Parts: sequence; structure tokens; C-alpha cells
Amino acid sequence: MLGWEFPPYFAGGVGIVCHSLTRSLAKRGIGITYIMPAGPRDVHSDYMDLIVADNLIADKRITVAKVGSTLTAYTSFADYQRRYERFLAQTGDSGGKLYGHNLLAEMERFAQKVALLVQEEGMQFDVIHAHDWTTFPAAMLLKKVTGKPLIVHVHITEFDKTGGQYADSRVYAIEKAGMDAADLVVAVSNLVRNRCIHQYYQRPEKVRVVYNAVDFVGSPR
Repeated sequence: MLGWEFPPYFAGGVGIVCHSLTRSLAKRGIGITYIMPAGPRDVHSDYMDLIVADNLIADKRITVAKVGSTLTAYTSFADYQRRYERFLAQTGDSGGKLYGHNLLAEMERFAQKVALLVQEEGMQFDVIHAHDWTTFPAAMLLKKVTGKPLIVHVHITEFDKTGGQYADSRVYAIEKAGMDAADLVVAVSNLVRNRCIHQYYQRPEKVRVVYNAVDFVGSPR
């Protein structure tokens, strides 16, 4: 599974979904390797008990592999450029964990790193599951080098970010390429499914809806 965040390393909405998905899969005895662009060496809190994510997974079936990168959730080209310039101003370093001078270069380097990591470690798996467009290049390359089936999970499309008015052509091209390469497209709602079908030209039978749900703590009242 490819994503850019995973609680408690990062706790955005997509990360929470990924955590819930992987926890549920692990309870069903499915082994998972989750690869994300970046994460701290350790996590802690000085004001509360903080449990690392894989401790919440039954039998520790999930391995989190951290690949150095500055990708974050819902990154835009402008956001990435601002982070890049701030990084240079603070460190004077043009390398380090920051691979590319723009978002597309960063995504391509992340893709190459993921493919190399999987090959060098001899990782064995049955399916590739990628979350949102920033991981699609890595997922497509991984499918190419392994021949494994690909599931892309679409939480939001570029059109949804603008109320359906328009899409950045660069983002759209990557989103569509990922969906085209996928064996199955998972959408989080019928709205997103319809976008995939009508604006990304995916076959209706290829796009399935899996709604986000609620985890109840204890018994619901």
C-alpha cells in the first residue's frame, strides 16, 4: 500500500482512512507493507500516551517503510515550491531529503525509490494499493516491474477541488494515467465515482464505491 501519511506519523484525513483500512485488513489475516514518502525516526508526546500506529494492528502484521520525501497530503505545485524555497533558505542545502526541485520531479524520484526498495528487499506481495494521485506514478512503475494487479483509491479528484469547474492539466494527466493503469478503481462516494467515469473515461464496472465509515469506541448509544 502506497500513501503519504499514516497516524501517528501524520494524521490527515487520508491517513486516518489508510489506518482504518489496514487495521481491518490485518484483522482478517492479510499482511501489509505500507510505504509512505517520509516520517520521523520515532514518535512521542510529552503530554499524553501516544501509541505508534503498528501497535494498534493485531499481531503487528503491518510494516511501515519510510522513504525520504517532502510530499504531503493535497499538495499543489505552488505549495511544493514554497516548501522547497523555505527548505533552501533554512538549510542552504539543495539535496538532503528533498529530491526534486518541483513536485513532478519529487513524485518521479519517489516512484524510482519505491521500485528500488521493493526489488532490493525482495518484497513479496499480491496486490498494489495506491492512495491518490501523488502515489500513482510509483504505483504504475511498481506494477510494471512486478506485474502485480493495481488498485487505485480515489479520495478526491482535481475537479472536486474546484467545485467541478476545471482541473490542472498536469494533475489530471497523472490521475487519468493511474486510473487507466489500474485493474480496479475505488472511489469514496458516488460523486467521485461519477467523476472517474465521466471526466476520466473509466468503465463503470471498473469503478467501485467504498464509503468511509465510523469506528465506534465501545457500544454506540
